Amino acid sequence: MRGISIKAVFFGGVTDIVASTILGIPFGIYVVSSHGLTNLHKDALRSAVLAVIHGSPFLYAAQLFIGFGSSILGGYVAASLARENKRLNGILAAWLCVGIGVYALVTGQDGMSPVTVSLMIAVTPLCYLLGALLQAKRAASRSSPA
Repeated sequence: MRGISIKAVFFGGVTDIVASTILGIPFGIYVVSSHGLTNLHKDALRSAVLAVIHGSPFLYAAQLFIGFGSSILGGYVAASLARENKRLNGILAAWLCVGIGVYALVTGQDGMSPVTVSLMIAVTPLCYLLGALLQAKRAASRSSPA
């Protein structure tokens, strides 16, 4: 298809996952240390951390902010790398995150309800689109005369 940049789509998706991981590690460390979960066995730790996050509206909102913010960044990166059809490339960059979400939905390993996971899967491409639109707006403001 014309106007689709494999490089932009790939790196936009990878940017989301890398950013989510980089931001998620300190968040996870905070949850573990602030809720006394340091002595738990590795097998029990994951479910305990998820229970703490899902039990706290503040922590759950922070987790969503990290995830959706990283998706916006992924769309921004994809649009920056694409030469044309920046919005389309931004949306298509959601492939990796949506794929992980579908896998989580099918396997049920994330401990969330299928409705919640489905909603997050549906919102993810919109976050990528928002990132692409932000990039287009920034590029337009840079190219306009002062």
